[in-house]
Amino acid sequence: MHLSLALTLAAAASTVASARFDRPHARRSARSHHSLSRREPFRYFAPPEGVARAAPQSFAVSFDAKEGKEEEERFELPEGIVALRKRDIELPAVFDQIGNVVGQIGTAMKLAMPIKLASNDKTASTSKKEDSAQIKATAAQRKKKAAVKAKEEAAAKAEAEAEKQAQEAAHAKELAATKAKAVEKEKKRQAKLAAKNLAAKKRTRVEAKAAEEAAAKAAAKKKAKGEAAAAKKIAEKAKQEKAAAAKKAAEQKKAQEQKQAAEAAAKIAVAKAAAEKKKTDEAAAKKTAADKAGADKAAAEKTVSGNRHADASSGSQLAAAGGKNSVSLIGFHSPDCGPSGATEENPNGSESFLNCGISKSSPDSGWTPPQGVTLDRITTVSIEHALVTNPVWEPCKPFIPLFEKIGKETGLPPTLLAAFALQESTCNPNVLGDNGGAFGLMQITKDKCGGRDNHGCAEPEYNVRTAANYFKKQLEGQGGEFLVALGAYNGWYKSMSFNSATAKADTTACVQQQNLDYLTQMLNGWLMGRTGYELGSYKNLAVCDNQ
Repeated sequence: MHLSLALTLAAAASTVASARFDRPHARRSARSHHSLSRREPFRYFAPPEGVARAAPQSFAVSFDAKEGKEEEERFELPEGIVALRKRDIELPAVFDQIGNVVGQIGTAMKLAMPIKLASNDKTASTSKKEDSAQIKATAAQRKKKAAVKAKEEAAAKAEAEAEKQAQEAAHAKELAATKAKAVEKEKKRQAKLAAKNLAAKKRTRVEAKAAEEAAAKAAAKKKAKGEAAAAKKIAEKAKQEKAAAAKKAAEQKKAQEQKQAAEAAAKIAVAKAAAEKKKTDEAAAKKTAADKAGADKAAAEKTVSGNRHADASSGSQLAAAGGKNSVSLIGFHSPDCGPSGATEENPNGSESFLNCGISKSSPDSGWTPPQGVTLDRITTVSIEHALVTNPVWEPCKPFIPLFEKIGKETGLPPTLLAAFALQESTCNPNVLGDNGGAFGLMQITKDKCGGRDNHGCAEPEYNVRTAANYFKKQLEGQGGEFLVALGAYNGWYKSMSFNSATAKADTTACVQQQNLDYLTQMLNGWLMGRTGYELGSYKNLAVCDNQ
């Protein structure tokens, strides 16, 4: 009997175990060790077949630390929770089944008890009948109870299934709503980000366009300014060129007019001198033949003597002006320029001596005035002799008394003053030289006129006196060096070269050159009663007649 009971208990336990714990574990890989995947001591609490282990529901929202942009949300379906809820519904039914098994075990044990345990056969028979009825009643009751319980279990299962479906529907709805909300939020974020990017692009385009317009405006302004400056410069240049051309034309016209006036004056003077000479000749013809012959003989002898020596009156004047006995340059030797080259024909020195240092072959070599040439060494003839022997002197005849008067005042020879007048103006008081900057007989410049107007500056007596005082002052300032003072009167200066003297030769101011024949024309021309214009080898002013 004990063996039967043990076998019955073992079978019941095996049945229970086989009924609930025989399903394989579908997620062995999820266990912590590979050896544990072979057995499932608590398989009832494992997730159902085909249901994966679900991680707890998680909800994460992160933000971009740099952009501040909301990232997309993550959701995971809580399938593990759904499985556990299903297990809670199934658990009571399992316990009921266990109770039925235990009842069946008890009945089996009772049936397996020995018959000899009854007190007698009658009692045993009665007891057996009662037990059989009781068993039947109990079985019927249990069957009824099992039917009720099965019905209740079916109802509970249906209710649980309905609740499960409702929960699943609610969960699905909630999940759909959450996902829809997340999608909507993501759409809004994307729309916001797109709007922000669009605004940034638009702002960039606007800024680029504004910068481009500003650059174009600045370039246009700069270009306009440059064009205006260039136009202004061109206009100024054209204005200057026009003014220069007008000035040049005016100067040329004025120079031509002055030249024509001078030529006309010279012609008039020559004609007048010829007329005076003719008149004198006619008056002399009326004299007796004897007087005329004697006068002609005396004049001829005086002319010959005048070409070789200074007359007595001129010699005495030069000696008085120099403060020592009259001597000439014949045989004179300058310490810096050597022999004077003076001869009986040209007693005041050769051209090379007077122009010492100036040379066409060495055009940059400067003038070195010969030292020691004082006024008392200069040879001259009288004005009377010059008038008789050279008709070119005739225009100076009306001013001879003036030259003699000023000569006495200043101590300068009258012949020297007349020579200045002939060289500068051909003794014409109305000549304007240096483009209107020099006046009168002696051609003094405006700065020496003491504030007088042109007419007052050209007045003969004032003009001659001013020029004489100026020359005397120059002579005294040079320590009596006559050649230095004489050259300065015509614009010469120490170290003056051929190039510097002729620098204006090819310009409209050609007549403003220094006359390189000036000293020869004065000393060996006018002072000797000759026509100074004909002397000299440089002739640098002659080119001005061709312009």
